[in-house]
Amino acid sequence: VSMTFFNYPNCELYFTLSKIVYTFVEQNDLNGKNLVTLCTSGGSGLGRSGSDLAKHAKGAVLKGGREFRGSASGAEVKKYIDSILK
Repeated sequence: VSMTFFNYPNCELYFTLSKIVYTFVEQNDLNGKNLVTLCTSGGSGLGRSGSDLAKHAKGAVLKGGREFRGSASGAEVKKYIDSILK
């Protein structure tokens, strides 16, 4: 199964994706793609970033998402990615 991972800082002011992610989504055909989000945040969580991505990435399938704080280890992120790829 093909997956596209979006790793981005959550815009904590608006609790959504940063504008550069919207630009990428608008300029690329994600129809039929499986999307997974990984955002960094100071503790605000995913906010509406996952639902906003689903709205803008027409035809894509959102497979999951998770927030990682700056203190997250590489092993923690890898464990999450591995669980999605199973």
